[in-house]
Amino acid sequence: MADGSGYAIQAGGVEGQAKALDKAADDQHKITAAAVDPVCYSADALGGEDVEPAYRDFNFAWKVQTGVIGSALRELAGKVRESSGNYGKAESAAVAGLREAASGGDYRPFG
Repeated sequence: MADGSGYAIQAGGVEGQAKALDKAADDQHKITAAAVDPVCYSADALGGEDVEPAYRDFNFAWKVQTGVIGSALRELAGKVRESSGNYGKAESAAVAGLREAASGGDYRPFG
C-alpha cells in the first residue's frame, strides 16, 4: 500500500481470509437447512414417551445454534473487511503526514 514505507498490509490475504469465513458461513447455512427433521418418528421409535420431547428439543436447539454460528461467521467476515479498510485509511493518513513533514511543510502532529 505505502510505496517505500517498509510497511504494508497484503489486502489480497485479508480478503482471502474474509472469503474463507464467508464460505464457512455458507457451509454452516447448509448444515442448518439439513438439520430439519423431515421424519416424524413415533415416541416408541425414539425410545419412549419420555425421550421424544428431549429429542425434539435437542433437534430444535441444534438447528438454532447452527444458524447462530453461520450468522457469527458472516459478521466476522464483514469485520475483517472493515478492519482492512480502516487499516488502509490509517496507513494512507500516516504516509500523507510523513510526506508533508519530509517536504518541510507546516506539519503539526498535535494540532
